[in-house]
Amino acid sequence: MIVDATINSKKYKIPAIWSIPIYLVLIYGVLFCFHEVAYTYFRNLYGLTLFSPALIVMAVLICTVFMMCVVDRKPFLDLGFAWKGYQKDVFLGFLTALFLLGVGMAICLLTNSVEIVSVEWHPGELSLYFLFFILVAFTEEIVFRGYILRRMLDTRMNHWCSLLISSLLFATIHISNDGFNWLAFISLLMAGVMLGVSYIYTRNLWFPISLHLFWNWIQGPILGFEVSGIMLDGSLIKQMRPVDNLINGGAFGFEGSLLCIILIVIATFMIGYYYRMQRDTQAEIENTLTLLEKEVDEESSN
Repeated sequence: MIVDATINSKKYKIPAIWSIPIYLVLIYGVLFCFHEVAYTYFRNLYGLTLFSPALIVMAVLICTVFMMCVVDRKPFLDLGFAWKGYQKDVFLGFLTALFLLGVGMAICLLTNSVEIVSVEWHPGELSLYFLFFILVAFTEEIVFRGYILRRMLDTRMNHWCSLLISSLLFATIHISNDGFNWLAFISLLMAGVMLGVSYIYTRNLWFPISLHLFWNWIQGPILGFEVSGIMLDGSLIKQMRPVDNLINGGAFGFEGSLLCIILIVIATFMIGYYYRMQRDTQAEIENTLTLLEKEVDEESSN
């Protein structure tokens, strides 16, 4: 299902140029308070895998609900959580991640940029990482596509400029990650565009959430790459890099490679084309139905 992504006629209390910085400052402020309290009173839990991400999710939800419901006076679900008509987007996101990373891994192996050391089955850790990346995907998509991109799309700013700005912010939050460099920045910038291009046409988060989730989970816990510079133990495939190069991405992981950028760019055009065709097809069907209804009304009146 494709929605009409035109300018929202209902005015906001605060313009986007102010509401977006306020939103980001609120998140970091609440998150800082949560971590201070957690480190002081729950130090034994502080190092658990899902504890810190859970705090981030709580901070994001609190701030997003406040901005949406109190400041912008919009329903929280307007972020893009409509489910009816979008179920297939979850499967499509999975297939997209599987295809891109499958092609990337195959090229890495064929060029000897990556060598498989062993394959080890750790179902408990794979499940825990899956839960972890669910939290990551929901959190980052709510912030960068659900609120920031949606808020800019509701202005008179060009849709593609809005997508680029939200993607720049998305890439910027990874600057402090291990192995970050200019190539990783470009890759994450393009990843933000890839994750957001469908939202321009649908205003729905299920495709980017699914793509984000399975991209991280397949890349790290399955294939053994670092995920945005973060090394994960207990991956299904244990691999090694004979040398860091433009194909394997080095210490930042596959996302830091030129190969990843090329695949993401190709995927972005394909995703954009698919959802644009979906929108145009739906518009044609709706126009046809409208004409048929008019003809029926005219015949009945005669």
